[in-house]
This record gives sequence, C-alpha cells and structure tokens, in this order.
Amino acid sequence: MNQSQKIAIVAPPLLVVMMIGIFQAAKRWLGAKRAWYAGFLVYWPIWCILFPWALLGRKRIKELFRGKRPTASGWILFAIPSVMTFIGLSRMRYNQPDLRARLAAFLMPLVMGPLEEILWRGVYIELFPGNIVWGFVWPTFWFALWHFAPGTVSTIPPVTLMAGAAGFGACWSWLALKTGTIRWSTASHALTGLVRALG
Repeated sequence: MNQSQKIAIVAPPLLVVMMIGIFQAAKRWLGAKRAWYAGFLVYWPIWCILFPWALLGRKRIKELFRGKRPTASGWILFAIPSVMTFIGLSRMRYNQPDLRARLAAFLMPLVMGPLEEILWRGVYIELFPGNIVWGFVWPTFWFALWHFAPGTVSTIPPVTLMAGAAGFGACWSWLALKTGTIRWSTASHALTGLVRALG
C-alpha cells in the first residue's frame, strides 16, 4: 500500500471529528442556521478541493470525469437517489423557506455534487480501482458518518441524514466503481440535491 492510499484510509475519521467540532463551534458563535453554511465553507475548500488535489493532482482529478457509460443497472443506480428523494418529499411536510434560503438550496447541489464526488468517490476509485473494500465500502461508510456533523446543526435529525447518505452513497460509489468515472455519480448527486431543493 502506497503513501496516498494510507492517507486516504486514515483521513475520513479525522474529517468527521474535525467537522463535528467546526459545526459545533460555528453553532455556538453564529447560531444553527448560519453554522450549516459556515461548516460547508470549511469542508468544501479543505476536504473536497485541497485534500483530493494533494493526493491526486489536478490532471488526475480531471480524468475522474472520463470513463464509460453506465449499464442498464447503472442507470437504475443513477436514478434511485432522485426518485427516493422525490418520494420522501411527497410524504413529508416542510416549512417553505424564504427566497434567499430557496436560492441557496438550489445552488448548493451544483457545488456539493461535484466536490463531494471528487472526495468520496473519485479519490477512492482512483487509488483503489476495482477494490470493493477500499473503493466502495470504506468511502460509503464514512460518507454516511460524515453527515452526522452537519446533522448536529440541521432541522433534519442526524440519523436521518446519515441513513439517506448511506443509501445514496452506496448507489454513487457502486456506479463510480463500475464505470471508472465520477461523471455519472456527480450528475446523480447534483440532480438529487436539486430535487430536494425544488421540493
């Protein structure tokens, strides 16, 4: 196992602990609503941009978006998160957010989809190609657990966020692992976020 692989294995627990602390500190200083955004303004540049860039470099990150098209079962995995989100929204009642919050909710998936897919799928399929444990199970588990951090400042219970992330993350990780690209998992991730925002 090379140095980059070892770092990729050790990093997720550190990410979770660090981000729980940051969300909690932001909650104390800014209140829960602003803490959500403040936490992501730390998470995205440090973990979703700098960390993958340090491990893979810009050229390898660009190559993560190239690869084969999904099979029929891959397209099912592509669709499941958006469909499940749509079904979930139709069964729940949410307070309608104001225009500024709705705009932020609409723009967030367009940022979050690509950035999280580079971190949670791209790094692992690049460093552990075809490896079920390190390329699929490990990032899926920690992707779900990471959602506890923003869950501590969310109106949605952390367990609900983690359960959704586990299911959706499994779809995206398997799709990325089997196609060798994060192009389709990124599109599905962003689409799922947009369904949630428009719901």
